[in-house]
Amino acid sequence: MRNEMEAVLKEAFKELALKTRYERGLTQNKMSRALVMSERSYEDIERGKTGCGALTVVLLLMEIDDPILFLDGLKKKLEKAYEMAGAPV
Repeated sequence: MRNEMEAVLKEAFKELALKTRYERGLTQNKMSRALVMSERSYEDIERGKTGCGALTVVLLLMEIDDPILFLDGLKKKLEKAYEMAGAPV
């Protein structure tokens, strides 16, 4: 079940990173700088190769207008995945 939860988190933050970068009109290089990481590491997030660490998550949430709205949606996705795995919520 842990793998399912991690997959939901990885996909959610990948989508958020891409959406935020496009909305801000940033290159991958500028987005990686905003998230205090190497461009290669950022590219790996966009490709879905790796997930975000805690620092990257915090910095990414600081880049968006309504982090609470995003986190609410993420909570719902996690609850759904949890239920689908057969665990009580």
